[in-house]
Amino acid sequence: DDDAGFYYAVSGPAGWRSAAVLRSSDDTNFSEIAYQNLGAVIGECQTTLADGPWLTEDLGNTLDVELLNTDDELESVTAAEIWNGANGAVVGDEIIQFKTATLIGAGTYRLSGLQRGRLGTDHETGGHGSGERFILLGDLSAIERIVDPISLRNASRFYRGVSLYQDVAAVTSQTFTNTCAALKPWSPVDIAGARDGGSNLTVT
Repeated sequence: DDDAGFYYAVSGPAGWRSAAVLRSSDDTNFSEIAYQNLGAVIGECQTTLADGPWLTEDLGNTLDVELLNTDDELESVTAAEIWNGANGAVVGDEIIQFKTATLIGAGTYRLSGLQRGRLGTDHETGGHGSGERFILLGDLSAIERIVDPISLRNASRFYRGVSLYQDVAAVTSQTFTNTCAALKPWSPVDIAGARDGGSNLTVT
């Protein structure tokens, strides 16, 4: 993505049907900017993900996640499926992948065999806290992108996800500032250098 947009995901407990996404600049007057009838697989982290390597598999850390909808499931995959992009997830502000999902309670999974700092989020591996969001990136039809004008860059706005038959006034606003991170380059990797006979250095 190379625009000034951002992604959103909505869901609810078992039986949830749909939600409208509303936005306001003053937390009073809201307008609808999106509508979604596909629930993403959303949960809350029950443990804090410790810092770990992002250039190799993180074999030292695990993460416990409780899903919002207990009808949803997480599945284990093979190493080959990981390299083909399976089991991507947002944890806080870091994107990870997990190879093994072990059911440890009703709707609660322990994730292991982690790949960390995916898709340019390597700078987020050490910034985790308790109770963070978890969003599975497997079904991208349930995760949509809203493209903002560049004039809204760094503008704080109030958002509400209002489910079907829910009163707007009963929903607590969440603030979000679109920093247009998609317009920034990823961290450089695989840097190499070579000198010629004249001591000139070429960096690639």
